Amino acid sequence: MSRQLGSLFLTAAFGPLQSAGMSIMARRVEEGLVQLTGAEVMAALQRGIEAVAKATGLPAAHVARYLPMAELRDVAAAVNEGQIESLEQWRLHAGWEGLLDGIADLTVDGRTPSASMCLLRLSKKMQLDKALSMPLRQLSDDLDRWEQLLQACRKQIDDGTALKRAYHRKRFVLLGVLAALALGFAAVMVWVLRVRGARQRVDAAIAQEDPCTRIVEDEDDLAKASDPQRQALAEAKDACEARLEAERKAEEERKRKEEEARQKRLAEERAKKRCEDLAADIAAGRPIEDAEIKGDTKALLQRMTDQALKPDDLQLKANTFPCPGTAAERAIGQAYARAALASLAGWINSRTLTEASISLLAAGKDGLTHEQKVAMSNHIENHAKKTLIGGNEERIARTLGLCELIVKLGQPERQYCDSTRKLHARTHPKE
Repeated sequence: MSRQLGSLFLTAAFGPLQSAGMSIMARRVEEGLVQLTGAEVMAALQRGIEAVAKATGLPAAHVARYLPMAELRDVAAAVNEGQIESLEQWRLHAGWEGLLDGIADLTVDGRTPSASMCLLRLSKKMQLDKALSMPLRQLSDDLDRWEQLLQACRKQIDDGTALKRAYHRKRFVLLGVLAALALGFAAVMVWVLRVRGARQRVDAAIAQEDPCTRIVEDEDDLAKASDPQRQALAEAKDACEARLEAERKAEEERKRKEEEARQKRLAEERAKKRCEDLAADIAAGRPIEDAEIKGDTKALLQRMTDQALKPDDLQLKANTFPCPGTAAERAIGQAYARAALASLAGWINSRTLTEASISLLAAGKDGLTHEQKVAMSNHIENHAKKTLIGGNEERIARTLGLCELIVKLGQPERQYCDSTRKLHARTHPKE
């Protein structure tokens, strides 16, 4: 065994001390101090005990009986108190440039990192600042006591006769287990060699990449197959059938999607042609021949095309015309604007434009010439003038809608529209 148990113990127990020493020597003093809590060193001690227990097969509590646990706990408590005070003082003083120079000097001799040694040298560097150096010196002393205790523990473990016997007993048991496993493995190999000849053709069939070719036609070979081989052959059959079914469904799905795409293209082409024809009919002033447009919508489109809008046509509830976003929609808006201008006298004094009507008129503004826009603007400005002279609430609301239309047609708002808006703002300040 030759001190293997003691080395196992010391490697684990010294972990925080070595790690903290390396951090301090690398000028990461705060990081090193954080690792030196009482809980950390006690946890490392327990890991060392458990490493020995695992190696010997003894309970950890049995190993701990060989160690001065009461003294170890007292020193760990002292380390914990010193660590708290040292860390607090370091955080108060670590911003000084002189401290960093002192830390860098710790690395010059290349010695193995030792937390107690590093803290001792650090305390000497800071000896002019008693508030910092004294806690560091005390913590160094406590850690030195802790390191000496760990070395004593190592010696006790290496000298423990019961631990040695347990360690050797565990090694003998392990060797016996390994020997038994070797014999068992040899027996298994003999059995495998005896049956492999009969099953290799089945294995060759199972090894085929395509499950539909994993077939054993020889009944004698099939009878000698193992249960896993029979299961693999059955699974291959199921996989083959499932694959063929999946391929069939995939082909059906491909054809269905192709047909859907074809129908969608045809529908889009028909819709595009329909909208192009509708735009051409409206632009040319021809009768609406689209069979899909019926009822009131068709009648309204025809009145727009004939420039014969009724007053109620200027109070659309919503734009429900076909071919949104296409040239046909623009043509509809232009026809609506031209028809609205043509019948202006019939509705300007009796109908209040709805939002849908204003939006459609604005969308069709390119269908009006500049002169027509100016003419409509003049009519609306004249209407606003009359509203200011003697208009009621209903007329003011109608006028505001007309003035909004002027702006959306790209024309500047003029004097009487502006005055009407200001009048409405004074009489309805909260709107």
